[in-house]
Amino acid sequence: RKESSAASDVYKRQMQYSTKIFYSELVKAKFQPPISIVKWNTEFDISEKKNWESIFFNKIKDVKDTFLAEFNYKLLNNLLSNNLLISKWNTNITNKCKSCISQIENTKHLIFECINVQNIWKVASSCLNFDILWKHIVVGFHLDRSETTKLYNSFVSYIAYRIYKSKMYCRIEQIDETCTFIKDHVKKSIKSHCPVLSILSKTKEKKLFETFISKL
Repeated sequence: RKESSAASDVYKRQMQYSTKIFYSELVKAKFQPPISIVKWNTEFDISEKKNWESIFFNKIKDVKDTFLAEFNYKLLNNLLSNNLLISKWNTNITNKCKSCISQIENTKHLIFECINVQNIWKVASSCLNFDILWKHIVVGFHLDRSETTKLYNSFVSYIAYRIYKSKMYCRIEQIDETCTFIKDHVKKSIKSHCPVLSILSKTKEKKLFETFISKL
């Protein structure tokens, strides 16, 4: 129980930590590559500056929802809380995923590979009629800045964001991270998101999210 309480306190501090200073400087600039650019260049085979400029605009600069833009910024710069990161400076927290037991919980596992979120991404992929990959979540669809690209980026980023928030909520409140809880939490947040989309006249995005909810 003591270990669980210590972990909860750590995640509370992590969630309270703001990157607003860094983020505000980033959005003022025309372009600034992420600090993890070498890692992403190797993992996703992205090397040309023009591609990173496109990623910057698609994932951060053009995103109207500041919470979502900041999430994307943290993701690109490897600033999201996860057990691997936290365990490096707090020995009370294991670097393993508590649901998957033997798997190291890095950001990729937390948001994309964990057994508790795999079905969510399976349903999201069926809505887009292609398999969503980790690359799509991190750097998005960056080859152009069309309306379709914006729709896909918004859809994928928002689901990733809600998964992350759901998991952090579980850790702060010391709730078991089950597949059902994460799914229901994501579903509830998207249901409240859809009326906002309707007011903003984002009909295509609203329909896509409604389809996702009906299948989840």
